[in-house]
Amino acid sequence: MKLNRQLQFQILEHLKSVYPQQSLVIEKTPFAADPDFFGNVVYLNEQGLLTYESSSRQGNAVRFARITARGLDFLEDDGGVSQILRTVRVKIIEAHDFIALLEKKVAEAELPDDQKRSLTDKVKAFSTPVLQNLLSEVLKQLLAGWR
Repeated sequence: MKLNRQLQFQILEHLKSVYPQQSLVIEKTPFAADPDFFGNVVYLNEQGLLTYESSSRQGNAVRFARITARGLDFLEDDGGVSQILRTVRVKIIEAHDFIALLEKKVAEAELPDDQKRSLTDKVKAFSTPVLQNLLSEVLKQLLAGWR
Protein backbone atom coordinates (compact mmCIF):
# COMPACT_ATOMS: atom_id res chain seq x y z
CA MET A 1 0.00 0.00 0.00
CA LYS A 2 1.23 3.45 -0.91
CA LEU A 3 0.07 6.71 0.63
CA ASN A 4 -1.25 8.80 -2.21
CA ARG A 5 -1.92 12.47 -1.41
CA GLN A 6 -3.81 13.06 -4.66
CA LEU A 7 -6.09 10.10 -3.94
CA GLN A 8 -6.59 11.29 -0.36
CA PHE A 9 -7.55 14.73 -1.64
CA GLN A 10 -10.04 13.20 -4.11
CA ILE A 11 -11.63 11.12 -1.35
CA LEU A 12 -11.96 14.09 1.00
CA GLU A 13 -13.26 16.40 -1.74
CA HIS A 14 -15.88 13.80 -2.72
CA LEU A 15 -17.00 13.43 0.88
CA LYS A 16 -17.08 17.22 1.29
CA SER A 17 -19.36 17.49 -1.74
CA VAL A 18 -22.02 15.34 -0.05
CA TYR A 19 -21.49 16.60 3.51
CA PRO A 20 -23.28 16.30 5.95
CA GLN A 21 -24.78 13.16 4.41
CA GLN A 22 -22.90 9.87 4.40
CA SER A 23 -21.42 9.02 1.04
CA LEU A 24 -23.35 5.93 0.02
CA VAL A 25 -21.72 5.73 -3.39
CA ILE A 26 -18.06 5.92 -2.44
CA GLU A 27 -17.51 2.37 -3.69
CA LYS A 28 -18.68 3.51 -7.13
CA THR A 29 -16.43 6.53 -7.51
CA PRO A 30 -13.67 6.24 -10.14
CA PHE A 31 -10.92 6.50 -7.55
CA ALA A 32 -12.35 3.64 -5.45
CA ALA A 33 -10.84 1.18 -7.98
CA ASP A 34 -7.35 2.39 -7.06
CA PRO A 35 -5.48 -0.49 -5.35
CA ASP A 36 -4.37 1.93 -2.63
CA PHE A 37 -7.89 3.24 -1.99
CA PHE A 38 -8.68 1.21 1.14
CA GLY A 39 -5.30 1.83 2.75
CA ASN A 40 -5.62 5.55 2.20
CA VAL A 41 -9.14 5.58 3.66
CA VAL A 42 -7.85 3.78 6.75
CA TYR A 43 -5.01 6.30 6.99
CA LEU A 44 -7.40 9.27 6.70
CA ASN A 45 -9.58 7.66 9.35
CA GLU A 46 -6.61 7.26 11.69
CA GLN A 47 -5.81 10.94 11.14
CA GLY A 48 -9.38 11.84 12.15
CA LEU A 49 -10.26 13.29 8.73
CA LEU A 50 -13.04 10.81 7.94
CA THR A 51 -14.99 7.90 9.36
CA TYR A 52 -15.96 4.82 7.42
CA GLU A 53 -17.77 1.50 7.60
CA SER A 54 -16.56 -1.66 5.88
CA SER A 55 -18.82 -3.51 3.48
CA SER A 56 -17.20 -6.92 3.46
CA ARG A 57 -16.60 -9.59 6.06
CA GLN A 58 -12.87 -9.14 5.65
CA GLY A 59 -13.27 -5.44 6.39
CA ASN A 60 -11.20 -4.36 3.41
CA ALA A 61 -13.80 -2.45 1.41
CA VAL A 62 -15.46 0.87 2.15
CA ARG A 63 -19.23 1.09 2.01
CA PHE A 64 -20.05 4.24 3.95
CA ALA A 65 -17.70 7.14 4.62
CA ARG A 66 -18.21 10.59 6.05
CA ILE A 67 -15.82 13.51 6.29
CA THR A 68 -15.28 14.86 9.81
CA ALA A 69 -15.11 18.50 10.92
CA ARG A 70 -11.35 18.06 11.10
CA GLY A 71 -11.40 16.81 7.50
CA LEU A 72 -13.37 19.85 6.38
CA ASP A 73 -10.97 22.17 8.19
CA PHE A 74 -8.04 20.36 6.57
CA LEU A 75 -9.43 21.22 3.13
CA GLU A 76 -9.85 24.92 3.94
CA ASP A 77 -7.03 27.28 2.98
CA ASP A 78 -7.30 29.05 6.33
CA GLY A 79 -7.27 25.90 8.47
CA GLY A 80 -10.92 26.38 9.40
CA VAL A 81 -12.31 26.71 12.89
CA SER A 82 -9.62 24.38 14.28
CA GLN A 83 -6.96 26.94 13.38
CA ILE A 84 -8.95 29.75 14.96
CA LEU A 85 -9.35 27.76 18.18
CA ARG A 86 -5.59 27.08 18.34
CA THR A 87 -4.70 30.76 17.91
CA VAL A 88 -2.96 32.35 20.86
CA ARG A 89 -3.56 36.06 21.24
CA VAL A 90 -0.94 38.31 22.71
CA LYS A 91 -2.06 41.75 23.73
CA ILE A 92 0.61 44.41 23.59
CA ILE A 93 -0.02 47.04 26.21
CA GLU A 94 0.93 50.69 26.21
CA ALA A 95 3.93 51.85 28.23
CA HIS A 96 1.76 53.64 30.81
CA ASP A 97 -0.32 50.45 31.30
CA PHE A 98 2.85 48.43 31.82
CA ILE A 99 4.13 50.97 34.35
CA ALA A 100 0.79 50.82 36.19
CA LEU A 101 1.07 47.02 36.28
CA LEU A 102 4.59 47.23 37.72
CA GLU A 103 3.47 49.78 40.31
CA LYS A 104 0.67 47.45 41.36
CA LYS A 105 3.10 44.54 41.76
CA VAL A 106 5.43 46.71 43.85
CA ALA A 107 2.49 47.76 46.05
CA GLU A 108 1.54 44.09 46.56
CA ALA A 109 5.11 43.04 47.39
CA GLU A 110 6.04 42.22 50.97
CA LEU A 111 8.53 45.04 51.38
CA PRO A 112 8.93 47.90 53.83
CA ASP A 113 7.04 51.03 52.79
CA ASP A 114 10.21 53.04 52.14
CA GLN A 115 11.47 50.38 49.69
CA LYS A 116 8.07 50.29 47.97
CA ARG A 117 8.16 54.10 47.55
CA SER A 118 11.70 53.96 46.17
CA LEU A 119 10.83 51.19 43.70
CA THR A 120 7.63 52.96 42.63
CA ASP A 121 9.58 56.17 41.96
CA LYS A 122 12.09 54.23 39.84
CA VAL A 123 9.31 52.51 37.90
CA LYS A 124 7.63 55.86 37.17
CA ALA A 125 10.95 57.17 35.83
CA PHE A 126 11.42 54.31 33.33
CA SER A 127 12.08 55.53 29.82
CA THR A 128 10.80 53.74 26.72
CA PRO A 129 14.17 52.00 26.04
CA VAL A 130 14.30 50.76 29.64
CA LEU A 131 10.75 49.37 29.32
CA GLN A 132 11.66 47.71 26.03
CA ASN A 133 14.71 46.07 27.60
CA LEU A 134 12.65 44.95 30.60
CA LEU A 135 9.98 43.41 28.37
CA SER A 136 12.67 41.76 26.27
CA GLU A 137 14.18 40.16 29.39
CA VAL A 138 10.76 38.99 30.59
CA LEU A 139 10.11 37.37 27.20
CA LYS A 140 13.54 35.68 27.25
CA GLN A 141 12.77 34.23 30.69
CA LEU A 142 9.35 33.01 29.55
CA LEU A 143 10.77 31.39 26.45
CA ALA A 144 13.61 29.79 28.45
CA GLY A 145 10.97 28.30 30.77
CA TRP A 146 9.18 26.61 27.84
CA ARG A 147 12.24 24.63 26.77
